[in-house]
Amino acid sequence: MNCLRAAWLIVLTALLIGTPLSSMAATPFQLDDLQKLVRLSDPQLSPDAKSVALVVSAPVWKTDKHDTRIDVVDVASGAERSLTHDREGVSSPRWSPDGTRLAFLTKDDKTKQSQIYVMPMAGGDAQRITDAKEGVDEFTWSPDGTRIAYMATFCCGTQSRRGICGWWRRPVAPRRG
Repeated sequence: MNCLRAAWLIVLTALLIGTPLSSMAATPFQLDDLQKLVRLSDPQLSPDAKSVALVVSAPVWKTDKHDTRIDVVDVASGAERSLTHDREGVSSPRWSPDGTRLAFLTKDDKTKQSQIYVMPMAGGDAQRITDAKEGVDEFTWSPDGTRIAYMATFCCGTQSRRGICGWWRRPVAPRRG
């Protein structure tokens, strides 16, 4: 819990650096200032407690939507690294138990349904691992990091039900070579 509190303190400090307090007090809040507001949510501390993954959301006034991305913040230095670009509806970052991968939800370009993607933290593109027709609602890693269980809504005739759809069993263990 103390590591999470320290991580949030670093994130907030990093956001406030560069904005002198005197300039904040001298200028009244304007409507245009709403465009500058950034929302941080769903912080997830890495298993080694050295990084925090979080969702960053900023308004896009031209489209009347929010631009969301996942950033990773180094706890010791406060350095930020953006992991996702040009993805809609990014949410729910979750570290693999060994910290080598980060899974997250984002909307599919064609169906606009949330699917699970897994990104290697050593570098490389995120890989889509689900194809749930009605989208994925929630997910979790197995304790050994080899599988992901997920919940989704599925249709049974004229009724929709929400339930566990199964395990993702593709090999997700890091390649050793």
